[in-house]
Amino acid sequence: MKKTTVILLVLFGALCAIALSCASTGGAKGGDAPQGVPALGTWYTYDDHEPPNNGTSTCTMTETSEDGMTAYHFAWEVTSKFIYGFAGFGYTPDDDAKEKLKTTVNGITFKVKGDGQRYAVKYMTDDIADYSYYEYVFGTDKDKTVTIDVPMKYFMQPSWGIYKKLNRDRFFEIQWQTTNNGKPGTGELTVWDLQLY
Repeated sequence: MKKTTVILLVLFGALCAIALSCASTGGAKGGDAPQGVPALGTWYTYDDHEPPNNGTSTCTMTETSEDGMTAYHFAWEVTSKFIYGFAGFGYTPDDDAKEKLKTTVNGITFKVKGDGQRYAVKYMTDDIADYSYYEYVFGTDKDKTVTIDVPMKYFMQPSWGIYKKLNRDRFFEIQWQTTNNGKPGTGELTVWDLQLY
């Protein structure tokens, strides 16, 4: 009986470890990600230097290539000049992708090669006034490619925000941001193969 209990506990522990591993990338890695269609649009950077923040944080974007596809390498530095310093980058979809993200999309996938830090991808709607956009936090492996799969149901508001029911009709763009905002630091992330499914 004791031997059976030990075996069951070991199996339960292994299943928990697998579940946690999948959760870090939204439930899919590599070839297991759902097949989607490429998301077309424009990529950009943002930071806290604009008034009224007047900070000195920065984020730069360099176009590069990964897996034979166009990729975007972002290097950021958050400073403490603005008390809630921030830096990040975003994607403004073209009209077709925007319509899909408002209506029929069940989720998004994208590939990243990072620095080992955690990032948040945000599904942004223009009816949220306190910056508590619906988001999903994911981890990166240093210098290794990871496929991030985010079903729409995984996007959640941060606990500090004023709750507002997700209104997909008000969607306008997707942003990525560091999760150590307000704390000085640097990092880099390469993103490519953004798809809608």
